[in-house]
Amino acid sequence: MDLVFEAKQKRLQKMRKQQELHAWYVRDNWINNEVYTDYLSGEQKKVSYVTKDHINPFPFRYDVEYIGVIHDYNL
Repeated sequence: MDLVFEAKQKRLQKMRKQQELHAWYVRDNWINNEVYTDYLSGEQKKVSYVTKDHINPFPFRYDVEYIGVIHDYNL
């Protein structure tokens, strides 16, 4: 039980050290999408663009969707 608790604490410390990024998804066949992980929920999300701020990088495009906060890039 102690090993599980220690592993959880290490994982949370690693998450807190990383900078939170904001993910955006664009429905376009010409844009490559990457897979990122959200440590808080454990979900993997398909992402087109990543920004440091919660500001739409394409304000005039109607098909940009805000995915949420992400932490880690999956290869």
